[in-house]
Amino acid sequence: MDSEKIKILIVDDIKDNRVIVKSTLKSIENLKFYEAENGIDAVEITSEIKPDIIMMDIMMPKMDGFEATKIIKQEYPEIFVMVITAIEDYDVEKKMTEAGANCYTKKPIDGDILKFKIKNLINIKNSKKSIFEKKDVLNPFSNEIRNLKIFSSIENEDDIMDFGTWIVDFYHRYNTKVSIKFHKKLEFLYKIMNKTLQNGEILTIIIEDGFDLMYVNFGIPRNISINLIKDKYVNILEDDLIINERFVHLRIDPNKNKRKKENNEKKINDSRVINYENSKHESLNINEHDRVLLRQSHIDKVHAKDFVAQMEGVIIDEIHDLIDLEEHWGDYLDRYESKADTVILIEISNILSKYSSVINSLYSFMALSYGLSSLSVFLREIDTDSLDNSLNKNLINLLQGVKNDLMSWRVNIFEEQNTNDIHYLDSSLLSSCMQIESLLTHTDIKDDQENDLELF
Repeated sequence: MDSEKIKILIVDDIKDNRVIVKSTLKSIENLKFYEAENGIDAVEITSEIKPDIIMMDIMMPKMDGFEATKIIKQEYPEIFVMVITAIEDYDVEKKMTEAGANCYTKKPIDGDILKFKIKNLINIKNSKKSIFEKKDVLNPFSNEIRNLKIFSSIENEDDIMDFGTWIVDFYHRYNTKVSIKFHKKLEFLYKIMNKTLQNGEILTIIIEDGFDLMYVNFGIPRNISINLIKDKYVNILEDDLIINERFVHLRIDPNKNKRKKENNEKKINDSRVINYENSKHESLNINEHDRVLLRQSHIDKVHAKDFVAQMEGVIIDEIHDLIDLEEHWGDYLDRYESKADTVILIEISNILSKYSSVINSLYSFMALSYGLSSLSVFLREIDTDSLDNSLNKNLINLLQGVKNDLMSWRVNIFEEQNTNDIHYLDSSLLSSCMQIESLLTHTDIKDDQENDLELF
């Protein structure tokens, strides 16, 4: 019956956009769609049908999304309003939030993310959970968040991987560069989620959306020591991790370094422009914090034999199939050495993406998978016409090094099973990814203290 269906009103002046949204969401059961071409129609239809969710465009004739949202939310505060627009502007997002919008999705639409958000809204409605107001902000970092919170329930290993993938996708929307600190945040979240499952518990994570950053909040599970978390991670994650009584708060900010850089430039009033043709390079400073991260191994070491003994046969087969990827990788490197071609580099990027996907299925190697995924994305952005022979030669050598490291990793862990620490490669691989990015963006990696970390 229609009364049991979730009513969704799609408001967009372009018919094709409305069709795309309906097509994206058609796999979700029990949805009934309505359409409006402008804000005036949206207000009228809302008063007639009382939709559960409104997907609102901003720029429309007769009445824009700002005014329509404001009118609708004043009359029907219980209706969820999701803004869908191609406008990428902080002030616009903030204005929509002040008008009452609950969440935000950018065009072009990412189908998986859109379905994730819609399902979350439906779950909140069905469970009769109320929307938190801004006065109910959970995180201690900032009050500047959107009205709606996202609840994620971690009940099994698939949930862990889905949540990890979603976090990585969010980070890459704003920043495709390799981040050591983000790598450690993934490790931290994985350990908490995995330990919770081992204790036979369910972990409920509450996400607060801070526009271009997010805040991850959850209660500390039983049998996990607060002091142990503090000892292992507070110094590493610094001001991005706060533990209050029985609650943990983690900030995921893809643009943090960019914001710091912009603030520093304003303070010194020095706008520097990198000249790709000359020998002057910008510097990527590695402070004491990052230097420690690069050198350390995982705190809890696991022997390869113990790890492989717990694996399923299907995953072992997928690991064995990596041999074919490595052979193709080598072939493409030989072809690229003969003729530097963007198409070949994209093929190498595809191989890295597939390699990352297989590693991602191992659960314990989210960080390693993230490093390869980041490198894959970065390679796709390279214009080979802008690289001279010297840069291409160095790029080939570095990519060959990454391939050789991964081959050794596969053999040592899954064939010979002779390493005492299955995570021995993680920091080294991130360092290699940083080298490639540094090489191709003309950014030197420089240590703030004595320059004793040699990455090249």
